[in-house]
Amino acid sequence: MPGNNLSLSKIITTLSKTLDSINQIIPLYREAKPLLNNLKSSINIIKDWGTKTSSNIVDNKNIKNIRKKVELIKNINNPTFFQ
Repeated sequence: MPGNNLSLSKIITTLSKTLDSINQIIPLYREAKPLLNNLKSSINIIKDWGTKTSSNIVDNKNIKNIRKKVELIKNINNPTFFQ
């Protein structure tokens, strides 16, 4: 068939390029995931802090909640670049 340009070589080349792209994207995702989690936690802290009045800020329960969120941010695993 003259219109059929599909060959095993082209399929393998395309598959190889696709796998190479996936192998580059996965480490980027793994490095970005802790940053995104950190950003979400930071936004929640800012929202909590912004909704409190000055009389509520000194409330021990609110301070403990903010400290817990700050500790969660500190405990997020940093991306490892060399394994």
